[in-house]
Amino acid sequence: MALSGAISGGEGRENKRPRETELKLALDPALAERLWRHPLWKGHAPGRTVSRQLRAIYFDTPDLLLARAGVELRVRRQGRQNIQAVKARGAYAAGLAQRDELEAAVPDAQPHAVPMPDRIADADLRQLVEQAVAEGLAPIFETDIRRWERSISYGGGRLSICLDRGVVRVGAKESALCELEIELEEGAVGLVFALAQELLTHVPLSVAHTGKSKRGYDLLLDRQPRPEKADRPALDRQMLLEEVLSLSVRSCVRQIAANEPVVCQGDDPEGVHQMRVGLRRLRSLFTVFAPVLPTEQAAHFKAELKWLASELGPARDYDVFREEIVRPVQAVFPAAPGMAGLLAESDRMSALAYDRARAAIADRRYTRLLLDLSRWIAEAGWREQGLTETGAQLFAPARDFADALLDRRSRKLRKNGKRLMAGPPADRHLLRIYVKKMRYAAEFFSGLYPKKKTEPYLKALAALQEVLGHMNDAAVAESLLLPKGMAGLSGKDLQRAHAAGLILGWHGHASSEGGRKLDKLWRRLRSGEIFWRRPALSPKP
Repeated sequence: MALSGAISGGEGRENKRPRETELKLALDPALAERLWRHPLWKGHAPGRTVSRQLRAIYFDTPDLLLARAGVELRVRRQGRQNIQAVKARGAYAAGLAQRDELEAAVPDAQPHAVPMPDRIADADLRQLVEQAVAEGLAPIFETDIRRWERSISYGGGRLSICLDRGVVRVGAKESALCELEIELEEGAVGLVFALAQELLTHVPLSVAHTGKSKRGYDLLLDRQPRPEKADRPALDRQMLLEEVLSLSVRSCVRQIAANEPVVCQGDDPEGVHQMRVGLRRLRSLFTVFAPVLPTEQAAHFKAELKWLASELGPARDYDVFREEIVRPVQAVFPAAPGMAGLLAESDRMSALAYDRARAAIADRRYTRLLLDLSRWIAEAGWREQGLTETGAQLFAPARDFADALLDRRSRKLRKNGKRLMAGPPADRHLLRIYVKKMRYAAEFFSGLYPKKKTEPYLKALAALQEVLGHMNDAAVAESLLLPKGMAGLSGKDLQRAHAAGLILGWHGHASSEGGRKLDKLWRRLRSGEIFWRRPALSPKP
C-alpha cells in the first residue's frame, strides 16, 4: 500500500518551529559517488554542490552529564569559523530526528557558555548546559567528515541533502561512517520520506539508527550493541486516545530498531528475541486500535510485520532449541549418545536461520517498512479517514476506549481459559495467544491507571504466559527434531534418535509439571482485582 499521498489534518506537516528535522540513511561507501551523481537529482533544480571538510570536537563533563541527559555540545570547524552547537533530545522514530538545535559562532575550538541563553526556552535545558560549563567540559571524541551538500526543490518544498563520509575518533579508535542526511528546509515532513523512498528504488539504503554522537560515546565506553526490552511510554490519565496511539507506536518501533544491530552484528540470542517481541507488540497494537484506524493502513502494516516476523522466526526457534531445550538435558546427561551431534547439527541450522534473518533486515522491503512507519508517525497518518463515530474516538479520552477494550478481552479470556487449559497442546497454544493479547493491551494502556493496581494484574499475566511459553517451546522442539525440521536426523540414526527421545521425554515431563502450575496461575489471575472501570452492560432486550 502506498503511503505517499497527502494526509489532511495531521500534525507536524509544516516545519514552522525552529527545530532540526532530518532523516539519516546509511549506505555502502562504494555506492556513494553513484548516488550523488545519479540523474534523478537533475529533475529537482539542485543548487550548487558544496564540498567541505568538517572537523568537530564533542565535549562533556567527566561524569558525562550531558550524555546522560541526551544533550550534545560540539564545536565544529567550518572554513574559517568555529560553530558551537547544542542539540537537545527530541522526538525520534526510525531514523527521523526532530529536535532543537542551537548554533552560534565562537572565537575558538573550546566550548563557551551558551551565547544565546534567551533562545533556549526550556529552563531545564538552559540550566543543564550552564551547569556543564561550570563543572568543566573536556573533549571526549571528535569527528572528521568530508561533506557534500546541495539543496533541492522537491514536491513543492525545499530539502537539504548532505552526503557524509569520514570517521568518529576516540584516541586511536575509529568508527567509519557513510550516510545521507535529508533535512527539511521548507514544506511538509512527508517530503523527506518521499525522497528517501525514491532514492531506495535506485540504491540500496538502510535507516541509520546511530548518529555521530552515539557512535562517539559507544567508542568511548567500548559499548557493543545490546538487546533492549520494551519501554513503557509515560502516560497520564487525561490523555486522548491519539496521544496513547502515537507514543505506543514509537515505543514499538524503537524496540525493533534498537535490537536490529544486535541481530546483525552481535551473537546474543536475546537480540532476535527482543526484535520479535517488538514486532509482535506492534502487530498487536494494530489489532488493539483497529476500530479507530483506516483499514487499509492497518492491513498493510500487519502484513509487512508478519513477513518480517516470519523471516526472524527460525533464528529464534533454534536459539530456544539449543539453549532451553537441548542444553539443560545435556547438562544432566553430557555423555548421552547422539547429544553432541544433535547440538552440532542445530548450530549449523541456526547459522542458516540467522543468515535468513540478516538477509531480511538488509532487504529494501525492511527499509521501506521502517520508512513507512516513521512517516506514519510523523504525519499522524491515522487521520487519513473520513469523519466517523469510531474514528472520532481518537480525540476522546483514552480511558473510555481502554476500559471497554480491556473488559472485552478479559471476558473472552475468562470464558475460554479453563477449557483451553485442560485441552491438547493446540488448545494451550491458543490460550497462550489470548493471554499474550490481553497482556499487550493491558501494557499499552497501563500508564493511564494507578501503578499499584496495574502491576499485580500484569505480573499475573506474565507468569501465566511464561509457563505457557515453556510448554509451547517443548512442542516446537518436537517439530525441530522431526526429519523435516532437523536435516540428517532419521530413525536409522540410532544415536541421534536416542538423544531426541531423551530430550522429548525430559520436556514432556516438564510440560506435565507446567500443567499443574497452570491451574494455580489461572486462579491467581481470575481472583485478582481488575484495574479498569467495567463499562455498564446494556440490558438484554
